[in-house]
Amino acid sequence: MDPSGEVQIKACQIISQFARTFTALLYHFTVILARGILLPLVSKKSKVKIAAMHALGNIMYCGAWKYTVDVMEILVGYRDPNVVPLRDFFGDGQRINYLAILTKDPKPSVREVFIQLIGNWLISLPDRWDHHSRLVPYLITGK
Repeated sequence: MDPSGEVQIKACQIISQFARTFTALLYHFTVILARGILLPLVSKKSKVKIAAMHALGNIMYCGAWKYTVDVMEILVGYRDPNVVPLRDFFGDGQRINYLAILTKDPKPSVREVFIQLIGNWLISLPDRWDHHSRLVPYLITGK
């Protein structure tokens, strides 16, 4: 939440190292850690976005199956059509597709790291087959 880019980069690096070191212990905290990365993921600074993508890449390996599906739904802005939150009736219930934002980034370095991230997920995530239908369109946009 800090507006300073250097602080956000350092925080993403710390979260990334934390996720690599304590992968097995963070199984139930995958969604919480991923939500913490969403703000730097849509930052205006490319270095912050790249650091956030590296951290997100490490976080996804912490919680396989149930938790990575929840994170993936957050990243693509998916909402189950049979479940409508009450606040949507009274206000604006917008969902942000973070992955789509990253595909349109003006910086080639950000797009390159994004395509590498998606490719790594498609190759080495334990539950990669559950995510193929969501991730392959983003990989194809990289051409």
